[in-house]
Amino acid sequence: MSMNLVAAILSAGLTLATASAVAHHSVSAQFDYDRPFDFSATLTKVEWINPHSYLHFAVTEGGKQTEWSIESHGIAGLRSKGLNKDILKAGETYRIRGFKARNGKPNGFLQEIQFADGRIFKVWSGEPNGN
Repeated sequence: MSMNLVAAILSAGLTLATASAVAHHSVSAQFDYDRPFDFSATLTKVEWINPHSYLHFAVTEGGKQTEWSIESHGIAGLRSKGLNKDILKAGETYRIRGFKARNGKPNGFLQEIQFADGRIFKVWSGEPNGN
């Protein structure tokens, strides 16, 4: 393999790695630590994906139901906290705590989830830059 080809492959790899790192955001860039949420809500959908998983909940406040999208760690991060997609069941009610999105939309970042049987899974410390 020629040195030019090796250099081109390394350059392409570094470019892709840099783009990925720049695209990733800090929690505090999107979510506001001064705007916590604490809901009991019905899980409607689980997106068990990387780099971040999403849990969708039907949240009822003041008689009005809103669909919330709650962002969390990717698959490996959630598994390391004891969660897996098989124990999260659409149609069941969970208590969820975290931080609301800065943009005012019904989005948030998950800090912990409590199951009906009382089990609590703390998935994020909530510390600034602790992601």
